[in-house]
Amino acid sequence: MDTTSVRQKWTALVESGLLAGTWYEARVRYCKVVRYLLGLDRGLSIIDVGCGTGGCLSVLERLGFVKLFGVEITIAHVKKARERCSTAFYVIAEGERLPFREESFACVISVGAIEHYVDCERGMAELCRVVKRMLVVTSDCYAWRVMQLLGFYRSFMPVDRALWPLRFFRLLRNGGMKVVHYDGWGITHYGRGFRKMARRLGLTWVEAWTSSVEEATPPELEEIAVPERHRSIRRWLRLFVLDENVFCAMRSDGRL
Repeated sequence: MDTTSVRQKWTALVESGLLAGTWYEARVRYCKVVRYLLGLDRGLSIIDVGCGTGGCLSVLERLGFVKLFGVEITIAHVKKARERCSTAFYVIAEGERLPFREESFACVISVGAIEHYVDCERGMAELCRVVKRMLVVTSDCYAWRVMQLLGFYRSFMPVDRALWPLRFFRLLRNGGMKVVHYDGWGITHYGRGFRKMARRLGLTWVEAWTSSVEEATPPELEEIAVPERHRSIRRWLRLFVLDENVFCAMRSDGRL
């Protein structure tokens, strides 16, 4: 599929309002990204590659980050993103051809975008090229792909494919990055349950060994929490529908 037709299809989707997202999706998706950034200096430069309509950037703005950048493939995306996060600087470009020098940004994030690239391997290489310190990238889980195979779901995106987690590890390693945390298919969710059980049994060494980044909503984002009555539904959706593969990687050579 050529770039022109891809841009036209994305523009039509944005202008029709199909990519607006919901508060629930924002909590599930964006909290999994920003949890890695909460301890960082608010003055560090952060770029969201494939920023969509600015959902994650608006959350980062709310958290006090002041050097925000966004990249999207169409003007329609950028117009909507500016409405949500006006303080960010936006660039219209393809994720496979980012117009930035090497290590231009302290942190790079990409939320649910890489599976929609025409050339995902080149896109991952570009993410690794422009990051100086930390890269957080997410991709949809395989529940959607199974539903596609069974005929229950048909993607309306111009490009929509699944990437195996092991492929992510390989691409990140090839880009000079070291994965310091991975979450997918409820790993963090089940990990919390396992630590809780170990705590009750007094197995403190097990609890310490399995400690990881928590999935809980940061206090700063409580205002977008879902009502309590939807807790059971939310749990199942998180594990099997809106769950994602999340990779947090750092420069493997230790450069900051």
